[in-house]
Amino acid sequence: MTASNSDAEHSWLLPPEMLENSPSKADGLDEKTYRRRTAIFIETAGLQLKFPRLTIATAQVFFQRFYALHSFKTYKRFEIAVTCLFLSGKVEDQVETWRTRNLETVICVCHQQWHSQPPSAPSLKRGSPDAYEAMRQTILKCERVLLHTIAFDLCVQHPYKNLMDTVGMLVRSNLVSNEVSKQIKRFSYELVNHSMRTSLCLQHEPQSIADAAIYFATVHLENLVDHLGQRALPEVLKVKGRLAIDSEELRSIVSQMMELYTVMPNVDPAIRKTYGKLVSSGVIPGVIPRPEGETKGVGSSGTHAACAASPPPPPREPGSSDRRRSDAGLKRSTAGVIQSQGDTEETDSGHVLAHSHAPISKRRKSETGPA
Repeated sequence: MTASNSDAEHSWLLPPEMLENSPSKADGLDEKTYRRRTAIFIETAGLQLKFPRLTIATAQVFFQRFYALHSFKTYKRFEIAVTCLFLSGKVEDQVETWRTRNLETVICVCHQQWHSQPPSAPSLKRGSPDAYEAMRQTILKCERVLLHTIAFDLCVQHPYKNLMDTVGMLVRSNLVSNEVSKQIKRFSYELVNHSMRTSLCLQHEPQSIADAAIYFATVHLENLVDHLGQRALPEVLKVKGRLAIDSEELRSIVSQMMELYTVMPNVDPAIRKTYGKLVSSGVIPGVIPRPEGETKGVGSSGTHAACAASPPPPPREPGSSDRRRSDAGLKRSTAGVIQSQGDTEETDSGHVLAHSHAPISKRRKSETGPA
């Protein structure tokens, strides 16, 4: 990273009070939900467009930056999401050909995904040429607004390279074996993917996000080994002291990563056990997500001391029928500003990270977002 790029990246680390008093919150909107669901949509549409992971992540960062300065009530999230994908496709053009990144393809695929239409359905341009042309003009206008909002800063640094470099350093230092490093990379990579659904990229440096993901992965692997009845991996336990992240950053990042799992249905018990261990040990604050009706604490050992003093967990993310009603009420409360462009219900991913060493390809379909 050059000095100028470093300065530009640092300029997007916003102070907490700015995020707490964002335009969307001033308008009384559920900003976290809108950020999460739209980021999931960007990921799903990007995969449908066959965009590389870095291109999708760049689009998500553009989206997060845009709504740090604008309200979801002022700009429709579908239009901005499409614009972010279109712009990121041009920014990362050295990887893919322009054929899959031209505006027509991006609009038609995103429209199809947003409205949950089957691939065989006619494209927006074929089915409604006038609506397509209106959308095309809207996206071109939004692109100008987006570019001005992000100050034409198109150089985005992601945690992925930091993650790979740090794990590589741990291997070279003989702190982890090659086999363990593969599991750490796989699990950490998924955590970083999910972090793009939050505003973490506006709060912390990429290196810190990568370190926090690696830290959580090491704790999770330790729990998996214990769950399988094997002794703890000593090389995994040594990793924690070698990460360049302070306690406050670790607490902030892991807490927000884990907050995503409190609204995801069917969270794997291993995730709850790892989260519970971090809460009970005081590493992070918060409530341990537990399945509905469960009375005992995380794991087989009973209730953690920290859990006993914690308030009940927040309600599970509603199902699709409940979400229709809740989203409809939210639309009415915003005087119909955020709607019409397929602003229907989306679902958060279920059965996430079922096992840290399960092949990512087998888990991808259920983790990418809207069904």
